[in-house]
Amino acid sequence: MASLQASNEADYIILQFLKCIAYFFFILLQCVHVGVLWTTKAENMKIVATGNLILSLCIGFHYFIKVWSPAMHGHPPSTSQVSYLLYATMFSAMAYSNYVKADPGERAQASAVSSAIFMGGDGDKQY
Repeated sequence: MASLQASNEADYIILQFLKCIAYFFFILLQCVHVGVLWTTKAENMKIVATGNLILSLCIGFHYFIKVWSPAMHGHPPSTSQVSYLLYATMFSAMAYSNYVKADPGERAQASAVSSAIFMGGDGDKQY
């Protein structure tokens, strides 16, 4: 990233804005996911989704402090190997959380609620 910034600062700034927009939509999708799950009784799925949202916000905050802010002031990013180790640990925790076994009823209820919200109330149909 520092070499891209040194060679072509305009492209680097555009890349930072694109990352910011993608991150915003990612967080928005996670908020919608937590909101949909909040209306169900799927406790395990609520905890996992909320944990993923919190980890994503922490990663975004760290990125803002260490990369975004220096980039907007014309400085190179100030990351280290410890930062990458923390990122890898957090993303591993998020990936592992997808393997947490939810009760079969939880998944069915969450699916029915999301179908009702996004497909106009047809959540009780059997397909």
